[in-house]
Amino acid sequence: MKNRTFKDYIRGGYEFVEQSEHESSVTDVSRYFPGKPEMRQATYVEIPAGEVLLDRFTVCGCIGDDAVGRLYLLEDAALGEKVTARIYAGIEEHVPDWFVGVNRLKHRIRDYRHVICPLEFHRGRWGGGNLSILSMEFLDGGTLSDWSREPHRESPNRLWEALRFVRQACYGLGTLEDAGITHRAIIPEHLLIASENLKVGGLEYCVDLQNADANRLRRMPENFATYLAPERFASPQQCDVRGSVYSLGVILFQVAHPEFQPPFQGSPKRLAVLHNEAPPPPLPGVPDEIQTILLRCLEKDPKRRFGDHWSVLCALETCSASHDNVPEIGDNASRPNSVVPGVEAWKQALDHYEQNDLRKAASLCRETLTEFPDHAGARGLLDKIENRAAEAARIYSVICSGEARGSLEEQANLLAHAEAVYPNHYSRSAGHEAFVRRCERFRDAARDTEEAMQHGQRNLALNLLEHAASLSPGSTIIADLQLRIREDLARKRNRHDQMHDAFIRGDARTALRMAACLDGLARRRRGDQP
Repeated sequence: MKNRTFKDYIRGGYEFVEQSEHESSVTDVSRYFPGKPEMRQATYVEIPAGEVLLDRFTVCGCIGDDAVGRLYLLEDAALGEKVTARIYAGIEEHVPDWFVGVNRLKHRIRDYRHVICPLEFHRGRWGGGNLSILSMEFLDGGTLSDWSREPHRESPNRLWEALRFVRQACYGLGTLEDAGITHRAIIPEHLLIASENLKVGGLEYCVDLQNADANRLRRMPENFATYLAPERFASPQQCDVRGSVYSLGVILFQVAHPEFQPPFQGSPKRLAVLHNEAPPPPLPGVPDEIQTILLRCLEKDPKRRFGDHWSVLCALETCSASHDNVPEIGDNASRPNSVVPGVEAWKQALDHYEQNDLRKAASLCRETLTEFPDHAGARGLLDKIENRAAEAARIYSVICSGEARGSLEEQANLLAHAEAVYPNHYSRSAGHEAFVRRCERFRDAARDTEEAMQHGQRNLALNLLEHAASLSPGSTIIADLQLRIREDLARKRNRHDQMHDAFIRGDARTALRMAACLDGLARRRRGDQP
């Protein structure tokens, strides 16, 4: 490998590494994004606006695409508000690991003031196939990149307003950190804003430090390398807290830069060299204490960086306290569209739970936890409701997949039990439709069986009854009818054998008697008797 040299020339205040055309080849780039190309292709589901999914969500439109897939804006009829959603259509067993992982991690996060809240994981049927939806809280203020544009750029207090959002990002990342979760794709597009409140999104890219086997996401955002810590270029999938601090340092550099530019730009190959070897360019006009903090975040040696995001927040708070007109983080961190705050929401949640309105009760529990993250009662009730929802989802999934055991009557009782466990569950419609289809197939098989028996087609009738038995396992009526047909066929075979033996022995009288018996059986089959 040839030696690289730096050319000291200024382009907008940045030092760049000279890069040959060979160094930007596809092969070199793919080294920093391991995995087969088809594994890096995002899963896109085309769903038109206005489509109703799972009898609950109305599609408002597509927000955009990224490395994970397509993000939709949905109207949630159960919550009465808009939500964002990742949608996966395909074989249920092939739902991406991160899809279920985000839903699992949400129970460990206790404070959602500065973290996007994953709401629910839904499964059902749509368009003749399986559909999985991960709904998440929707913030309508755009991203930190959107905020950086006009008119904020010309504000004299712009830097301190931007640092306020960085402090909120530190709070959110620290909250994830306390839950044993590390975000490995901290980019401005994953920092979402509503009013004056920033929340950390992109939980699809988080690392569960307590369950390393679940961290199988191979795809990363397109601008991922711009925010990658030096040590991560050798293994982009690996990430610890100090690597996350480095990514936050790149964002801190951006908000301090008048044009919202990162310290280094270029292809992944160029960025690998810059992040590992080049010092960050100076930022004229930025207070020295701010530059000291961002330079420590951007240290090449992980051991010399801040140890966690709480330390970064403390440093920024100390720096901000020495300046006038610095916006505080404040308490304006409640979830958007909240209608009943705090304790009142908890009281109403109990009332709705007693009325068996579990959807509304769950929504009010989340409202309570947004205001009071340590509210044990709301947390316990929400866990209870979600366990009931999971049990109902399991029952409906068994019904939909055709794996239910027992007769149709027993399956009907199972559906009634699911309705009692969680009334108006989002999978209820799909479960009932699957049951009705099974009943219709059973009715058709019974009708065809009756017709076959009227025409004396006992073998065909037996095959049709076997199909009916697969639709209603354990049905005593089907079992009794199968036994009668098998006994009838056995008698027929026995008389045929006796007639054949009589002909061989030359016993014409016995042969004629057996033939008459067979004719009588045939006439009875064509008559009213089965």
